[in-house]
Amino acid sequence: MCGLVGVISDKPALPILYSILKKLEYRGYDSYGFTTLLGNAKIEDNIRGLGPVSNYDIRCAGEPKATCGLGHVRWSTSGEQSIANAHPIKYGDYYIVMNGIVENYVELKNLL
Repeated sequence: MCGLVGVISDKPALPILYSILKKLEYRGYDSYGFTTLLGNAKIEDNIRGLGPVSNYDIRCAGEPKATCGLGHVRWSTSGEQSIANAHPIKYGDYYIVMNGIVENYVELKNLL
């Protein structure tokens, strides 16, 4: 199981993502992550950590400005519990979150 969320808002996305993922924490407590995007398509934050999302101290985030982003909590059903396996995963210029096994990964990799 995993919990995934995307946010597009007129307010900073990171506190919204954090709040929602805390509610989805029961769906994944092995790792968590947030990626937020500024309006100029520049990544503001890409935060990944081990354990439940409540381990992350959002007060360390500073003053977030980005108004859109992705969040993910992961329960490791395959692959080890590690930062490398925490989502969002960066692939080239893309940040990806997923739940479960991606059966069409070859087609997606070729497309990307």
